[in-house]
Amino acid sequence: MFSALNQGSLVYILDKTKNVKFSIGEVVGTTVPQYAIDGSGMIMNLTIKVDDEKIEYKNVPSGASSVSYNNGKLIIAETKQTIQSEVESTLHNANYIVEHIDDYKNQITQCEEVLKQLNPQYAKDKARDERIADIETEVAGMKDNIAKILAAYKEVKSTDQKPITPGQQIDRLDKRLNDIDKTIESLQAEKEEIIKKRSSIFEGLDIKCPMKYRWVENEKVSPVFWI
Repeated sequence: MFSALNQGSLVYILDKTKNVKFSIGEVVGTTVPQYAIDGSGMIMNLTIKVDDEKIEYKNVPSGASSVSYNNGKLIIAETKQTIQSEVESTLHNANYIVEHIDDYKNQITQCEEVLKQLNPQYAKDKARDERIADIETEVAGMKDNIAKILAAYKEVKSTDQKPITPGQQIDRLDKRLNDIDKTIESLQAEKEEIIKKRSSIFEGLDIKCPMKYRWVENEKVSPVFWI
């Protein structure tokens, strides 16, 4: 029981908040057990030192040998066996989830389809999210293309080749510039198509959220959103 712990007693801690971490702590302070206001029994506070950090844990059931916090994510126990049992249970649950991951994915898909039938608003929101995701993918593709254009432009400016005549240099630059112009025209058409898609999405969902694109310094394209 925690009430039997003294200064210097060891306790075992399992923290599953982010990763599964085991540590051994030293009791450096206790309070006299008191009757809980809610009538749940006798409780006390424990101050535990792990490495160089001291943490006070409140409302510890004095008659228990283990206690959990953060919805079971943090467990403090008097014995290693308690922690071992918890680790084995966590491992079993994790293995079960991994083995049945496809079943869970199917359940997600099926539940979403049922929700679409039960809740028209959910179906509308889901369609909106999917369409916006498609637009974001297209915008990302535009950015990649623009980056390629800028890289080609820099290459033209910094090319280090054998000396050529001014006429040859002009011809090369003209060819590159023509290629860049064509790509820009293609991107402009692609941008207009995306804007049309976006407009149809928001009109269909009765949402006012215009979006424009503007050139900014450092050779980047930045989307601007406002409501």
